[in-house]
Amino acid sequence: MGFDLSTQELKVVVTDLNLSHNQTYSVSFDKEFAEVYKIKNGVLKSDDGNEIFTPIEIWIKSLDLILGKMWEDGFPFNKVRGISGSCQQHGTVFWSKESKTILKTLDWRSSLFEQIIPRCFIFENCSNWQDHSTKKELMYFEEKAGSKEKLAEVSGSRAHYRFSGPQILKKIRKSYNEYDKTYRITLISNFLSSLLIGGLSRIDESDACGMNLYDIKSKKWSRELLKIACNSGNEKEIDKLKTKLDDVEHISSKSIGNISDYYVKRYGFNNQCKIYSFTGDNLATIMSLPLKKNDLLISLGTSTTVLIVTKKYVPSSLYHLFLHPTNRNLYMGMICYCNGALPRNDIKDEINLKYRVRGDKEKDEWSIFNRILDGNKYQAFKEQKMGVYFKYGEIIPNALAQIKRVEFQIGKKEKTKREKTKRKILLKNIEKWDVEYDVKGVVESQAVSCRMRSRPMIANENDNKSEETSDSAKEMKPNRIFYVGGGSNNQSIINCFSKILANQSPDNKGFYKNSEANGCALGGAYKASWSYFNEEQMQEGGSEAKSGNYIEFEDYLNSKFNWNTLLEFEVEDEWEQYQPGVEVLEETLKDSSHSKSNNSKRFLQTVPTMNHKKPATYFSSDFKSQITSDLARDDNSNIANEFNSLAGSKWAKHSLPFSRSFADLFNKKNNSILNRNSNILQSKSSLLTNINLNGKSLNKPTNLNNPIKIKTDLNSTLPNKSPAPISFSSSNSTTSPTAPLPSRRRRVLKPRKALITLTPNAVNHLKNLLNQPTPKLIRIGVQNRGCSGLTYNLTYVDKPQKFDEIIQQDDVQVIIDSKALFSIVGSEMDWIDNKLSSKFVFKNPNSKGTCGCGESFMV
Repeated sequence: MGFDLSTQELKVVVTDLNLSHNQTYSVSFDKEFAEVYKIKNGVLKSDDGNEIFTPIEIWIKSLDLILGKMWEDGFPFNKVRGISGSCQQHGTVFWSKESKTILKTLDWRSSLFEQIIPRCFIFENCSNWQDHSTKKELMYFEEKAGSKEKLAEVSGSRAHYRFSGPQILKKIRKSYNEYDKTYRITLISNFLSSLLIGGLSRIDESDACGMNLYDIKSKKWSRELLKIACNSGNEKEIDKLKTKLDDVEHISSKSIGNISDYYVKRYGFNNQCKIYSFTGDNLATIMSLPLKKNDLLISLGTSTTVLIVTKKYVPSSLYHLFLHPTNRNLYMGMICYCNGALPRNDIKDEINLKYRVRGDKEKDEWSIFNRILDGNKYQAFKEQKMGVYFKYGEIIPNALAQIKRVEFQIGKKEKTKREKTKRKILLKNIEKWDVEYDVKGVVESQAVSCRMRSRPMIANENDNKSEETSDSAKEMKPNRIFYVGGGSNNQSIINCFSKILANQSPDNKGFYKNSEANGCALGGAYKASWSYFNEEQMQEGGSEAKSGNYIEFEDYLNSKFNWNTLLEFEVEDEWEQYQPGVEVLEETLKDSSHSKSNNSKRFLQTVPTMNHKKPATYFSSDFKSQITSDLARDDNSNIANEFNSLAGSKWAKHSLPFSRSFADLFNKKNNSILNRNSNILQSKSSLLTNINLNGKSLNKPTNLNNPIKIKTDLNSTLPNKSPAPISFSSSNSTTSPTAPLPSRRRRVLKPRKALITLTPNAVNHLKNLLNQPTPKLIRIGVQNRGCSGLTYNLTYVDKPQKFDEIIQQDDVQVIIDSKALFSIVGSEMDWIDNKLSSKFVFKNPNSKGTCGCGESFMV
């Protein structure tokens, strides 16, 4: 059995000894507790938004609730042989002295909440990984450690807001009396395992690496870092903190104890059920797939995360290093990027605008983008173009939001001051190029960055000096690559990533994508199964080292893993072609830091424009072609040339509302332009007034609270096919005062849009679900949950509620929750059943994006 305590839910996954996934149970925090605790997306925030935390009692209640659900479902608790799991990383829990006794003497006739909450915790809330309240402590940590690099050398990471070291320091500074009363400090992972064993368990060694307190090389608490966290050089204070943390639970397959008698008596667990140490969620993720040394796992979500299994300890302030959760001789590297799917989505939208794509389905939305990405035209890097696309401030490197395009030339290799051979790179900044180049540019730059940051951690089997960073001449390919997250569903994107990252497979295979959404919980279940197997195989009184039957986790998982749950694909190896790209990207990013990027252009920046609340877009070459195309049709066709000379030579500095306002700017084209000095552009909002073509000048916009400067690029290439023209009329044409007003056109009501449509597969599956002895209805709704905010929710109900909508199609009746109407109207509901998953899928035209795992969406 595997637990996963994430930010927004508690989940339990059940597997058998063959690692087959049998059952899943979950409790959503927002759904169950939002009304009482006022949480949103599983957390509460301070007024300034910096402190982000969760009431601990929510987690206690969730454990009561999920086990109660399983008991009501008739789950056979007596057959469970082992339990492990994962929890959100970096949260810090402060236990009272009474907690040790309370956990040991739990009464099975009462809930955990009733017995634990009143007296077990010093602080009732636990910090969340999104917390940003420790800026002063973070700076203090790095200053006292000598630098961020020196801190990373010891602890595996530079100082981070959410890590326990800065969080403990904040408690000591602000609430020393409460800190002094604390008996034990744990992470969330061993908080949950403590509840299960009925005692205070130790911090998992791999999870301890994310605290800024653990010396990874020495494999013990760093006294120097404890001294910084204590805010004191007093040896007694350092010893006090070390006692509160206790020793770590070193990496092994040994159990930390049997399940508490409380669960045996209350739910019917076997009293020999073993509990194995819980770890952090990212660490559990690499246990959910058969990863070996030098394998990469890439999560393509809203952000991009790269996890790598490595034997090299090469710390850096640019990424994290942890001890591997099941192998004491390996490490897990983690690289996090803020800008993942968002810049790709924006470029996709710009491409669709240019090509007039209005597909309602996600496949249609990405069709042109993917065609360009797969094609042989607009080869950005191969045509010596490289881009940096940061819609938001980036972590790696530490840079402001910006977009940067360069053309480059690669010179001959030269020796640097450090006697390293390096190519000379010449760069030329480019303001703008055809948006088609951005398609490949954004995916190439993201893949090259992943390759650049991960290469120090990929071990060369022939290099015994494993702790020396390899330069580009010794750059090694990863072994295999696994893709997860929403972006992995786009085959064109992961093909491009794979060509650049490549791997050591001689037949260009060894690339896999996985759609499993329960990775963290499965990783815990797999660890429990592996640990139980090894304990059963060990000789009585022996140790792991002495036992000849001991098997490493990766070998155990590879021998039992169901490879049919993964989709393997192959791509052409372009490793050598992109090798100079690492050096080009390094050179391009040199002046992109926070301190040097103040003058850089922000990506897709917007400005306020009166009271219009409409999506913003660019003034592009499409707009110019519309203007010149219509003017060219007029007798005075030379006006088109004069308009071109007016517009300048750069792209629009800001984005503006587009579509309706320009439809209002012009009347019917049959009226000719009578006066070349007249106003040719007018709108009801007076957005632009008095364009003087003779004098080649533009008067300032009027009726605007915030005037907007407009520049257009007339040097961009016109599309091969001109868009439908916009018609013009003379600006000095007048209407007689006595002329009758034109009759108002009567509004024609459009047919009501279908709330939801069902595919034949969905209809058939719904019929099977509704075919019960006791008639039930299925209600479709949405709930606040997941990284992007909303998830679909299907439940059985006896009757519709007030204001619910009833949908009838092909003898199937479903109910739509009234609160979900605006989120799912116009959607298509489908049922898919393949090797990877069996589930309902919604093709929702209202969705503006999905999270990395694909479970949630935003509107």
